[in-house]
Amino acid sequence: MMSGKSKSTIREVLQAIEELKSMSDLPVEKYASEDGLAYAVVTSFDKDDLKMTQLYKVFYEMRNLSKRVKQGRDFRRDQLLKLKPLVAYAAGRGVIPSEFYELVSKVLDRIHTRADMERAVDFLEAIVAYHKYHWRTRRGIS
Repeated sequence: MMSGKSKSTIREVLQAIEELKSMSDLPVEKYASEDGLAYAVVTSFDKDDLKMTQLYKVFYEMRNLSKRVKQGRDFRRDQLLKLKPLVAYAAGRGVIPSEFYELVSKVLDRIHTRADMERAVDFLEAIVAYHKYHWRTRRGIS
């Protein structure tokens, strides 16, 4: 279960993303460092609230769409928006926190170009990496 302090942290991340016009406006240093947005997302939830399996499913779908665009296929926003109901379904089933659904939804709303897509994938990749790091070190595994 999330604590009051953690909940404000995810709210701060949501606010920071909401203030962006597009994902490419998000500076790498704002999300990639240990005091950045990606790490704040991870530390906002207990391990059982945001499981690696569910997190990776979202990242995998985004990365695959990004790879297709990089291979020369046209950037199609409609394909990207199909991810929203998938994440909503996971939130509805209770396998991801509703705040994580909100985050993914806000990120998807800010993808308009290939550059936005790449930054969104990088942001999600940082969340996946910090999730693995944070929970592994919390268990005392080096």
